[in-house]
Amino acid sequence: MASDQVEVERLVLDCLRHANAAAQAAEIALATDLHPGLPLLRADERRLAQVLGHLLSNAVKFTGASGVVTVAAEIDRTGDLVISVTDTGIGIAEPDIERAFEPFTQLDSTLTRRFQGAGLGLYMSRALVEGHGGCLRLHSRPGEGTTAELRLPGSRLIWPDRGPSAEQEAPA
Repeated sequence: MASDQVEVERLVLDCLRHANAAAQAAEIALATDLHPGLPLLRADERRLAQVLGHLLSNAVKFTGASGVVTVAAEIDRTGDLVISVTDTGIGIAEPDIERAFEPFTQLDSTLTRRFQGAGLGLYMSRALVEGHGGCLRLHSRPGEGTTAELRLPGSRLIWPDRGPSAEQEAPA
């Protein structure tokens, strides 16, 4: 995969801008919770935009009117970059979470069947994140919503003003 120097905040805001029309049409609020001072990320920007775009699209599709979709980004205590997309939508039952990542799978739900799609979005998104050395997980409860957690290793972060080994160092 190509390796760009990605400004995480700009990437998130660009993806939110693209999701805004669908969110407005569905009467869903979009929000952010971006940790200040996020470093640059060595990654394929186009591929990560695809992943975030898909996660946002799903969140908007499966959240009812007056719901909220929030994108957060932070460096966790292990030094990894964690980007999450959290919705207040229909949620997914625990036994179905891993099935959601299977190709050509759409979970059996009346709401799901209203939307077109081949059932490849989460499968492809997980593959693209794993291609960056990261992981993509879902945390969900029926009726309470879903959080998609995209985790990328700290070794992909570029910290300014930290000398020659800045790419491997996590924040103090």
